[in-house]
Amino acid sequence: MEIAILEASKLIEEEKYFFEKRDLLLKEFIKDDQKLIQKSFETVKNNYEKNGLAMYQFDISDLDDLKVNVFSNIINLPYSYANKYAEFFSDGSKAEIKFYFSIESPYVNKSKLWIAEINNLDENVKVIEECLGQAKQNLTEDKKELSNEKITKK
Repeated sequence: MEIAILEASKLIEEEKYFFEKRDLLLKEFIKDDQKLIQKSFETVKNNYEKNGLAMYQFDISDLDDLKVNVFSNIINLPYSYANKYAEFFSDGSKAEIKFYFSIESPYVNKSKLWIAEINNLDENVKVIEECLGQAKQNLTEDKKELSNEKITKK
């Protein structure tokens, strides 16, 4: 499905797209991450067929700064960057809507954003697992550092 760049940008800015958010604790997400991602991908894909743009977000409630997203978009950027879309395309141009998986968190990397295109979830499971694994490892290391800081400060 193709959409005009300015139209996509306007839909996002006006929040006229399918959006579903689920709050979870980190341990709940880690326990069933593959099932949850599969379900969210199916939800986004079904709503993409109806509306074009769709997003499913996992907000890890015990960590204010960790969000996992599955969404359809014209560019590999979260919706929060919609005002920048015009910089990447010429006026009046159209773009193909694709599916993306992203993690927004300081535990992922220095840019606090990891994103990958997912055409077929089965083909991209390894990439998603690697990213989730890296985020989990960084989070664990960060928690250890915080614990060590508390111990040494006492």
